[in-house]
Amino acid sequence: MKKAFIYFLFVIFIVPVFSLEIPSDGVMDSVLGKTMYDEIERGITYSDSESVRASGHGFLLMKFQKRFGFPSAMGNSIIIAHDNGLLSVYGNLEENSVIEFDNIQSGSTIARTGSSAFGNPGDLLFQVIDTIQKAKLNPLLLLPEIQDKSRPALDSLMLTSSQGTDYTVYQNRRIRPGEYKIYVSSYDTIGRPGVRMPVYKTTFFVNGEEKCEMRSETLKEKDGILYYSADSDIKIKPDSGKGTEIGSVLLRPGKNTVSIELVDLAKNSSTFNWVIWVE
Repeated sequence: MKKAFIYFLFVIFIVPVFSLEIPSDGVMDSVLGKTMYDEIERGITYSDSESVRASGHGFLLMKFQKRFGFPSAMGNSIIIAHDNGLLSVYGNLEENSVIEFDNIQSGSTIARTGSSAFGNPGDLLFQVIDTIQKAKLNPLLLLPEIQDKSRPALDSLMLTSSQGTDYTVYQNRRIRPGEYKIYVSSYDTIGRPGVRMPVYKTTFFVNGEEKCEMRSETLKEKDGILYYSADSDIKIKPDSGKGTEIGSVLLRPGKNTVSIELVDLAKNSSTFNWVIWVE
């Protein structure tokens, strides 16, 4: 709880003070939490990029080149250090294209994209790291607000019993009492038209009472496993078709109204309600 409160203070007080600029004129193809090539996106992928710009003032902290044997899915990449313990990472760069400055100005051209990383040529792989929290941050929290009026959409809500039985809520209105894992399949439409993106915040309610919430604010890695926060025990895995696990709930006998609220970073929201009988 203490860690969660500290991060809450970070989001409320630090993020509005420190902001970043968009590092590419390319199209946003993937954001933190999205499954790409059976892997979890740890930042943002901009496709059709060419020149790469510094997202903020800082200095060149590290430079990695694939030809020297540096093992990284980011390919040729650089790390820029900023204030407040933040680092910005730029990957899939063209070899020898990095322009090295002692002091890097926000918006200045720093490199060109290439084909040194796993993915498509011309993609920019962009990440933001919080060295204090030791976590990857969702870059969208720091970049200029996206002008988006579309609401997040829901494909399905699935409840999985402790015996492994799956119940798709809109198809099964009668289920047995017990504890269930909650899987939500949903999407947002920011970025490239037609490309589904993860929803920023998902909240699950039973009879109007909040039972669990998931926000794609950070990615923490523990023993090679990804989590959305340091105190979460829910592993982030590539989408297997059931949706994203957001928590668990104990359903008691009787009539229950279950609800899902989806909210994106532009504060567009959608709410879905179902009545189920637990018996």
